[in-house]
Amino acid sequence: MPRIPFATQSYQSVSVELSAQRLVNLYPETAPASSKAPYALFGTPGLSPYQEVGTGPIRGMHNMKGSAYVVSGTALWKVESNGDTRNLGFIPGTGPVQMDNNGLQVGILTGTEADDLFMATATSLTQVNDADYTGASSIKHLDGYFVFTRPNSGQFFISGLRDGLAYDALEFATAEGSPDGLVTAAEDHRELWLFGETSTEIWYNSGNVDFPFERTSGAYLERGCIAAASVQNLDNSLFWVGDDRIVYRAEGYTPRRISTHAIEKVLTENLGLGDLTSFAYTQNGHAFYVLKKPNVFTFVYDVATGLWHERASHQREDYRVSTFVTAFDRLLVGDDQSGMIYELDMGRSGTEGSDCVIARAAAPPLWAEAMSATMNNLVIDVEGGVGLTTGQGSDPQIMLRYSDDGGHTWSNEKWRSMGRKGRYKRRARWDGLGQFRQRVLEVAISDPVGRIVLGAYAEMEQNGL
Repeated sequence: MPRIPFATQSYQSVSVELSAQRLVNLYPETAPASSKAPYALFGTPGLSPYQEVGTGPIRGMHNMKGSAYVVSGTALWKVESNGDTRNLGFIPGTGPVQMDNNGLQVGILTGTEADDLFMATATSLTQVNDADYTGASSIKHLDGYFVFTRPNSGQFFISGLRDGLAYDALEFATAEGSPDGLVTAAEDHRELWLFGETSTEIWYNSGNVDFPFERTSGAYLERGCIAAASVQNLDNSLFWVGDDRIVYRAEGYTPRRISTHAIEKVLTENLGLGDLTSFAYTQNGHAFYVLKKPNVFTFVYDVATGLWHERASHQREDYRVSTFVTAFDRLLVGDDQSGMIYELDMGRSGTEGSDCVIARAAAPPLWAEAMSATMNNLVIDVEGGVGLTTGQGSDPQIMLRYSDDGGHTWSNEKWRSMGRKGRYKRRARWDGLGQFRQRVLEVAISDPVGRIVLGAYAEMEQNGL
């Protein structure tokens, strides 16, 4: 039975007849040439409850010297590896916070008002009340200084050296390459990237006694940033959403497009992108850039393959987590509705705490080249025998549906067993699937079991015009 093309990415074109591909809660991994299949689809990591901290939501997390600093609701908590927690004090606001550290203090920026900056140590939380601090739109640490962008301007300023409580009104500079305002700052390879609305400048620490940072000669990008929280460090580079609603990664001082037309279509259709959030992490050799618009979508770029997939939580269109920290040798994420911190756990794919999530794969279209064809048999090569001992998932099912009009309408679901525990030879096979001129196949798994799809095979015959 010949192999047929199957899903590798999320790519829903302007014309769904051209491509209606989707990967939701699945991602591809290429295999060596001698393997059974050229690639496989693996379930994205489950969310294993790690610890509940405060009332939630989790607004930000940061690691300094082996302790996790967590803003949950209106409190800052210090969390230790043994589970001990300490409430360090009150943090105003309800939205996401920005956090960074200078090795001695964790800086927490909550908004754009003059009273929005706090400094935490291992035992205390202090609001910055220096008269020369007048509010900031972003915070970043570089070479012992906290660096801030000033709201509604092209200026940035710095704290005292290793002292986030001290400020001097004269310690500022202006990104002057373009008259646009600054959106945010980032650090990469000990260089300061200043993202503006339509341009980006790169500065470095020259050690000048008057002001330590100077513009890097020739380091200017005619590309800005549309959402401050879209900027992430990953894979020895920077990733961000540009002012043109294209996703980029930096190659030296050149922005390289990594989004597809399908991703850009979604970013263009959603006019307000100021609330985009993102985080980045690496697991099992895959470096993931996670881009989320709350309640609308979560797209994930995999550096290893250069492909995008989607993540969607139980009964949601988006992923329920927005914040990330590596702490205690774990990959931890924070819930955007509660105070729960989860661990990204490949061993619990398909689960989020007690909830199950659906994995879905819609393949590229099968096209009979203007003829009609009959699909006699279809086999989805899924890793079998993964059933649980009892309860939901003891006889896990894979669900098939198909569209013969380019993804506009779909057939009823047809269920097949993936095999009870230990029944490794179980095959998911469907017979007599009828005629088509073009067909999109989609499979889904909702049981809380491991999800590994190795490919699809079909017996088909052409019927003529």
